[in-house]
Amino acid sequence: MSKSAEIYRKNLPFYYPIVGDIPPSRAARFLAKAFRKEDRSRLTVVDAGCGEGRDTLFLLREGFHVIALDASERNLKVLSQKSIEANIASGMLECRIADLAKKIPIGDSEVDALLDVWVLGPIILRYDGKAGAIRYLKEVYRVLKLGGLFVSEFETLIPNLSSEELKKYFANLVKGFFSIITLESIETDYVHYLAIQNLHRIEENSAILAITQKEDIRRGVKKYPKLSKTPSFDPSRGS
Repeated sequence: MSKSAEIYRKNLPFYYPIVGDIPPSRAARFLAKAFRKEDRSRLTVVDAGCGEGRDTLFLLREGFHVIALDASERNLKVLSQKSIEANIASGMLECRIADLAKKIPIGDSEVDALLDVWVLGPIILRYDGKAGAIRYLKEVYRVLKLGGLFVSEFETLIPNLSSEELKKYFANLVKGFFSIITLESIETDYVHYLAIQNLHRIEENSAILAITQKEDIRRGVKKYPKLSKTPSFDPSRGS
């Protein structure tokens, strides 16, 4: 088991009672908007590090087939029950145990998009280092179809980065895997709750919404649909 998965599972009892039910992430809402003109029932989206499923349930209601990945079997059981209570159609949700810093349990070029909210930045990069982050990005690249989207809410945990410094940091991290579509600051003094040893609050100017696309220079990349302004974000409601 990777260190990030170990820390994550250890601190779950402290995390959800504090965070509670919060609205879908901005990244999830952006992802849904990106495919607004397509038949979503034919698209497969991965929610990496799905937790109890706030974004998974949102994407299911938006009509996507969702593969929910998490290191916690308990979280996946909670999500499965929530999907039943929400009357989600059978077959639209798949729940799989995953140690994301090691392996994504999905075949090559199988999915249309992967959603990552606070997995790459504050979890894998912090506890498994850059090597773990690169390994994870290689896995994300592997499972996405050509032209597939990697949508991330990303935080470095490095204090006092300017918006431009953070964008450059992220762009350098994914260079060679993905072409950048959008990098934008989410909020200054962005607040996110993260359970590490003792639950604490992180308030830093270090969060961005990153929308990237799998690229292959030899084969070309399908054109990404032009998007209007991203959904509004209320920092008081969490990530």
